Amino acid sequence: MPQENRRMNDSAGQSEKLPFMVPNREVFEIKRMGLPLDSKDNLICWLVIVLAIALQIRLSNTFLAEGLIAFGGFIGYVSMRYWLLSRRYPQPGDLIIEDGMLLVPPSVNGGMATSFEISKCIIKMNMHKGKSGDLPSSVILRIGARVVKINSLAIDLTKLEKALAARNVFVQKDYWSMGLYAISFVLITLLAFFIYLAVTGSLR
Repeated sequence: MPQENRRMNDSAGQSEKLPFMVPNREVFEIKRMGLPLDSKDNLICWLVIVLAIALQIRLSNTFLAEGLIAFGGFIGYVSMRYWLLSRRYPQPGDLIIEDGMLLVPPSVNGGMATSFEISKCIIKMNMHKGKSGDLPSSVILRIGARVVKINSLAIDLTKLEKALAARNVFVQKDYWSMGLYAISFVLITLLAFFIYLAVTGSLR
C-alpha cells in the first residue's frame, strides 16, 4: 500500500508539472448583432427611434403617454437592425488565431478579410469598470494604418483575452465608465427635446 500511494503521488506530481499546450488554432464565433452597419443603414435604424420619440411627444396627452410608443420604437430599432445585418452579412464568419496570425473575417472589417501577425499587432482592449468587475467592451487591432475594431456583442472578448494571454501577447487596457456616457446621452436627448419644442412652437 505505501508503494502504491507513493506511485500515485509521483504520477500526480508529474501531471502537475506538464506544461500547458496552447492550441495552434482557436476559433471565435462572430455574432451578427454586434456587427457594424454603414452610415446609411445606421440612419435608417435611428429614424425608427426618432419617429417613435416624435409620436410619443405628439401623443403625450393620450393613454399612450406611458412610454408604449417609445418601447415599440426600441423594438423596431432592434428588429430593423437585425434585418439589415441579416441582409448585409448572411454568413458572419469566425475570428481565427492560427500559426501566429489573427485572421479577421470580412464582416467586421467593412467587407474585406484581413489578417494580423500577432507578434507585431498593437492590441487595445476597452474595459468597462463595473461593480461586479471589469468587463471588456471592445477590442482594437492595429498594424500601421490598418485598424479593426470589434465590440463585445460580436465576439466573446473574455475568451479572446485569455487566448492572447496564453500566447504571451501584451494587451493594452483602456478603462471607461458607462455613467459618463449615460449622462452624455441624457443631455443630448434633453437638448434634442428642447430643440423640437422650439421648432414646433411649444415653448411659447
